[in-house]
Amino acid sequence: MRDRSRKTYAFVAATLLHVSPLVAGMIAFDPKIEIDLDLEFTEVELIDPDQIQGASPPQPEPTAVETPPVAPPQPIATPEPAPAKPEPPKPEPPKPEPVDQHDLGKQNSKVDQLGPTNSTFFVMLVPKKIRKLSFADKALDIMAPLPDFQYLIAGGGFDALRDFDHIVLASPDLRDWRQTFLAVDYRVSRDEVQRAIERAAAANEETIAWVEENGIIRGNPRPIDESEPDIDGRWFVLLEDKIAVYVREEFLPNILANEVGEDKTAGNYVANLTNLRKFAARQPTAGLQVVLKDLRRALKKAKLPFELPDSIEMSAEAAEDPELLIRGEFSSVVEAKAFEKWWKIDVPTFFDKSFQLKIAKGMFYDPVEIERDGKEIRLWAKFDHKQATLILTFIADNNAKFLKKSPEELAELRQRRKDNWLRRKGGKLPPSALDADDPAKPSKAEPTPEPSANPSGTAPTVQ
Repeated sequence: MRDRSRKTYAFVAATLLHVSPLVAGMIAFDPKIEIDLDLEFTEVELIDPDQIQGASPPQPEPTAVETPPVAPPQPIATPEPAPAKPEPPKPEPPKPEPVDQHDLGKQNSKVDQLGPTNSTFFVMLVPKKIRKLSFADKALDIMAPLPDFQYLIAGGGFDALRDFDHIVLASPDLRDWRQTFLAVDYRVSRDEVQRAIERAAAANEETIAWVEENGIIRGNPRPIDESEPDIDGRWFVLLEDKIAVYVREEFLPNILANEVGEDKTAGNYVANLTNLRKFAARQPTAGLQVVLKDLRRALKKAKLPFELPDSIEMSAEAAEDPELLIRGEFSSVVEAKAFEKWWKIDVPTFFDKSFQLKIAKGMFYDPVEIERDGKEIRLWAKFDHKQATLILTFIADNNAKFLKKSPEELAELRQRRKDNWLRRKGGKLPPSALDADDPAKPSKAEPTPEPSANPSGTAPTVQ
């Protein structure tokens, strides 16, 4: 496999396994009704009439007359108290609907509508959901060797997890970083974003001049030495609503236009970016969404016992014990069945070839469940936080190797992030605090590596 291809697959693998805690609450209701009845009965006292009249002369004994026995007084009937009416039962709170084990991807991702339509690779990372996870820093180790990450994070002083809430990445060709489209919604002020970009440019021996038009600010970093070519023609554009993009020059007219047509054109993604949070909310528990399109065209020479689906969608939950869902729709049921057979029979046979592969099988293959619904294949897995940390560490180490970064260089990048965050007093200070004259100020960022040039030397066609 060519070195560039290895880098591409490494980056894809790294992205697929990059994973906000899912919080569930239960409500209990236990009504208690107490009834206290106090009943009081009236007593009737019988009095002797002789005690009322005085003594009298003797009287002849009267003829004995039988006196009918006096019936004892009947006790006064006290009406029985009406039984207390029980209080009407209070309505129970609605029970949460049962969650399907694949609820993570209940709605399809639409992140492919957030980048230029000529792109084939789309990613949405949600730092606001993953920044508090125990393995969040391991995710940054995966991104650290990437050129744009080094430029903005190491050089500019941004903190990827804490200064941004959403990060969108799109590209028509992963082998050429100059084609990458980048969009973020940031938490600091617009002025701070400008200063951080200027800091990054200066660390890379570049300068940037800003132009403001219709409330939009843009600038293109260029070499300080005008005799050197500007190998990266992308522009930073600061839109309203705290959204910034890093985009190729040919897309600027779409971004600067006052109106975007309703048809699906190259400019629609600009309008969609203003609704970025709504796109993220389609999968509210996901910390990462990935869409790969046009796979059959991109991998014509792939030798597999089945035809690749034209698109693959992946969602990873932002949780300590994350779920992962990958699904793809094949061109026919026959191809979907061929993949199912390959996954169930050929893949485990490959892992059984050595002891090391058997360990990897327990980590990557065994937790995965597969299901097929007609032409659609769904792969679902759940990992605990220890597995997630181990997987991210494994990918970060190998990704650094593929991108020609030694363990020492990776450790240095990690330490630089930590130092910058300490100098910012844990976020109490903005990135501009790094401008202070301090002996701990990060040294100049490494020059951006020369990308693999397109054979034709032409820019990608805008669709």
